[in-house]
Amino acid sequence: MSKNKEIKNDAREMGFVFYGLLFSLLAGWFFQVLFTYMPEKNIVVDLITMFILVSSILVLVKNFDKRLLLKNKKSQVEQKTQFVVRCRAMILREGKLLVVKHHPEAKFYALPGGHMEEGETPLQCIVREIKEELGVEVKDPELKYVYKWNMSKDGNGKVESLEFFFLVKDGGEFQDFENKERTHAFEIVDMKWIARGEEIVLLPQVIWSEFKEHGFEFEGVRFLGE
Repeated sequence: MSKNKEIKNDAREMGFVFYGLLFSLLAGWFFQVLFTYMPEKNIVVDLITMFILVSSILVLVKNFDKRLLLKNKKSQVEQKTQFVVRCRAMILREGKLLVVKHHPEAKFYALPGGHMEEGETPLQCIVREIKEELGVEVKDPELKYVYKWNMSKDGNGKVESLEFFFLVKDGGEFQDFENKERTHAFEIVDMKWIARGEEIVLLPQVIWSEFKEHGFEFEGVRFLGE
């Protein structure tokens, strides 16, 4: 649902509340005036008037609560599943793979890259991400893997992730990072080159297994998933 449509719906609900309250007050006032001119006005008349007014308000509030409940349930369903697209680079130099750590308390390494922005292609995304994080403009990255996986989100739905992995064979430019212009260097707290036989936790695990098995030496594109 668009933002403008949500605003219109909220305005419609507020109007419903306003006119409902106005109707209740007018109804109570009408009966009060009507009974005022009756020849025998007593406490029963006042009680009837009050009953009509209170009943109208209670019915109105109950209906409004139902509308809010339905709206909240619909919102929870819409937010239950989140879809994320990322692009990552498998940068090789002398048979080693460049890995990074994004958080000082993280117990695993990952591949450089990040989220694809609106309007981008996967190729544009990986070029931008590597330029921002590492200060190098990659040329002719080769798409090698498309990987889809799901992750639970604190028991409140799930995240569906689609990731594109690009191979950069000549990593000779990926050094002397302190002298490069890196606009998003703050996103990386550690980086290192690892060999295929090293003991390390690299996510996703399936890409680490592929690297140890054949070093990404194959033709075409492979599709992976959990």
